[in-house]
Amino acid sequence: MAKSTEWTVLNKRIRAAEKAAAMTRADHEDVVLSATGKASLGDCNVAEMRKVFAAIEARHPRPFKASHKGYVRKIFALWGELGRQGAIRATDKRAALVSYVNRMAGTKYRNAGQLSWLTPSEASPIIEALKDWLARLEQPDVA
Repeated sequence: MAKSTEWTVLNKRIRAAEKAAAMTRADHEDVVLSATGKASLGDCNVAEMRKVFAAIEARHPRPFKASHKGYVRKIFALWGELGRQGAIRATDKRAALVSYVNRMAGTKYRNAGQLSWLTPSEASPIIEALKDWLARLEQPDVA
């Protein structure tokens, strides 16, 4: 039976994540078995492949690399300041930032590392909105 394109893409992502995490064959087999109850990725469907990938990401999170683009670093800095001031209540601050950027820019990024793909024209309104948000937090309440 031929595998779907989505299955093949997930298989490649799983293999890349395993390589980045320096996982052994025994580690691979343990993750697949614990996530799906199956002995092999070949026996898994797409939904099970997603579970395996999520399990690898949970066990071996990828380190975050800072962007070389100043405007992306500015977005992270402003978001961090909002978090320090208590404006961001989400438990996963990076996921909240990705969600905010996706909403503001109309993009579909999946993780914080992909924010370096923003163009200056996409980043500019996001930076201005974050600055405005910070300014509102710093204004005294007028009652």
